[in-house]
Amino acid sequence: MFKEPRVALLVALAAFILPLFASCGGDDSAAPSNKVPVVTTGAVSSITQATAQCGGTITSDGGAAVTARGVCWSTNQTPTVADNKTTDGTGTGSFTSSITGLTADTPYYERAYVTNSVGTGYGSAMSFMTRGAVTDIDGNVYQTVTIGTQVMLLLMAAYITGMPYMIAAT
Repeated sequence: MFKEPRVALLVALAAFILPLFASCGGDDSAAPSNKVPVVTTGAVSSITQATAQCGGTITSDGGAAVTARGVCWSTNQTPTVADNKTTDGTGTGSFTSSITGLTADTPYYERAYVTNSVGTGYGSAMSFMTRGAVTDIDGNVYQTVTIGTQVMLLLMAAYITGMPYMIAAT
């Protein structure tokens, strides 16, 4: 076929090498694509006049490392990380958050968030209402405390041996 062996060798090498360069094209369809992470919002608990406990569970990191997670809250129905937020570490799994600085007797909305290099994902929004102080007819304000599921009114009843004695009334 080829009279010169060098030409045959060059043709054989070209036939082998050219398909390799052609297969190194920019088709990234097989490459994994990262997505926004997914989180579920946990229940709100331990609600007081100024604080609440909540959290979430990250169910998917979206294929990229989780760089931030926590809860965000607002008096608006769809809070975002641009509102108030906690920062509760990185990584997947469950986490617990402590919300502080709330106003008594106010409705709030909170939801879990998780961030990776693609963006921020949010769980469903949950609503809760902070506890209010109790005021009597004379304008005296009494604090409440929650023990278990019972909300109790704290009253200063008497001094016993020089120390204040607290009575809780439900």
